[in-house]
Amino acid sequence: MAVLGRRAHPIRSARTGAVSLAANVRLTVSQPGPWLLAATFGLYTIQWISLLVWLPSFLIDQRGSTTAAAAALTALVVAANVPGNLAGGWLLHRGVPRWLLLTVAVSAMGLCEIGIFTDALPDAVRYGLCIAFSGFGGLLPASVLAAAPVVAPSPAQLATTNGMFMQGSNTGQMIGPPLVATVVAAAGSWQGGLWVLVTAAAAGIAVALAFRRIEVQRDSRGPG
Repeated sequence: MAVLGRRAHPIRSARTGAVSLAANVRLTVSQPGPWLLAATFGLYTIQWISLLVWLPSFLIDQRGSTTAAAAALTALVVAANVPGNLAGGWLLHRGVPRWLLLTVAVSAMGLCEIGIFTDALPDAVRYGLCIAFSGFGGLLPASVLAAAPVVAPSPAQLATTNGMFMQGSNTGQMIGPPLVATVVAAAGSWQGGLWVLVTAAAAGIAVALAFRRIEVQRDSRGPG
């Protein structure tokens, strides 16, 4: 009987684990905060990854850059995201509202996108805007990924909340570049991609402002 009891215990544990996972997922998706931040992350990723996918091809096809030069210039844009991430964490630590960092990030990205896709500007200025785009954008991942303890229903749902954030990011990576490529092909010019990116930026601003209500309500209640 003792042997049977020991054999049954892992089965009960597995069932309990499955029930706990289902309960954690249910509790997480029942709250608006994780949804809003996951959506913000996805809209950010649509813009960031699409521009980074677009940039090397544009430099080579439209500006005659070598493959090595295009790769190096793109790598610098990627690296510019790192200081933005660090700045986001620093500003959060000093009490800057999360919704404000999200709004600044996506607003700055949208403004930079307009300049990046403007042929009237010199190439050096447009590339500088690519750097600024990535740098300001870096505020957003830091703000979102540090928010799990803030928006999770309880500490037990931290993993599922972070999972929602990453699913939002992955969704943006999956749909962003193909969508931009489709629009560019239909428009017959690179400028067609601007509408996808600016639309994502505008939607990101709307979602960040919607999150403001949640953050303000939570702050008004105080800790716990």
